[in-house]
Amino acid sequence: MREPEQRAIFENDTFRVIDVELGPKKTTPQVKSLNRIVYALSDGKLLYKAGEGAAVERDVKTGEAHWHNSDKHTVQNTGETPLHLVMFMFKK
Repeated sequence: MREPEQRAIFENDTFRVIDVELGPKKTTPQVKSLNRIVYALSDGKLLYKAGEGAAVERDVKTGEAHWHNSDKHTVQNTGETPLHLVMFMFKK
């Protein structure tokens, strides 16, 4: 199975856009992310754990967008198919 892949596709002083591909059953390392909008390019299931808080399982649908405040978190793809997301992060 593939490891989580992240690559910056745009960046300037104010904004960063990151393409994320997460294989089935894979988990991202814990990261501190900025305020961001996450846009789903595929359907899937994920487990989102922020800091010491409770993990939240979420169904993701293609074309869906949602907001996240700056936090430390991990994301696990709990589904059987790859999960493809784009993150739009606000640096300021």
